[in-house]
Amino acid sequence: MRGEGRIVHVNIPSRDLEESRQFYGALFGWEFTPNAEHYVLFSDRGGIGGGLTTRASPTKEGVLLFIAVADIPETLERVRRAGGSVELEKTPVGGPGFYAVFIDPHGNRIGIYSDA
Repeated sequence: MRGEGRIVHVNIPSRDLEESRQFYGALFGWEFTPNAEHYVLFSDRGGIGGGLTTRASPTKEGVLLFIAVADIPETLERVRRAGGSVELEKTPVGGPGFYAVFIDPHGNRIGIYSDA
């Protein structure tokens, strides 16, 4: 299998698919395709996609994925304006870049990353 070991799909639990579409669409510009009553596919325009699903419960203890952003403080401000909260402000990774963690409106922890 070509590309074995790379992330190819991510499911993000949601209590309300439309609210999650609005949140992630406004925050990252993701595009969405309805798939089923309980599931909406998304594309991050960079090769990794996934889905929003109401068949799983949002939880802080779930998988923590990291999404690349150009400006962490600006992104965290957009998170706050869109109804999310910040768990961890911009933090150095130790050379290669910085990361932060936010909580979406449904309680999912999501990481963001930017190069130094």
